[in-house]
Amino acid sequence: MSELLALLIMIVLAVYVVWPFYRLRSQNAAWQSAAGVSIQDLHYQKRIATEIIQDLHFDHQTGKLGDEDHQELVREQEGLISRLTDQLNKHSKSSNDLSARLESEIAQQKAKLFQGNGAVCPGCGKSRPQGAKFCPQCGAPLA
Repeated sequence: MSELLALLIMIVLAVYVVWPFYRLRSQNAAWQSAAGVSIQDLHYQKRIATEIIQDLHFDHQTGKLGDEDHQELVREQEGLISRLTDQLNKHSKSSNDLSARLESEIAQQKAKLFQGNGAVCPGCGKSRPQGAKFCPQCGAPLA
């Protein structure tokens, strides 16, 4: 009876110790599937693929790898690099779109700020915001 109780306690203890690791792994998997792969991960995978190609070239030169195998393995890695590059370009395109939208919003806000006061800078001739002591374009002091 005491042996059965000891076995049960060990099982409960093992589950207690292992459960946080399982939960953390499942949360990480859910986070990665929801957020996608980070840009750093894509760059890392691309760097690893190029290193693998270098290793394949070395193995081919030393005779460890035949011509056909070498070409096939290099093609696979080059395909992977191409897919990773496409994903990186998609990420950069979306971040460029965001930057363009932010720049547009900033330009609109500046236009609203400078609009309607009729005052211009004597140094550069650009319109200036009301109550400004210095021109935001050229830095000239304003009266």
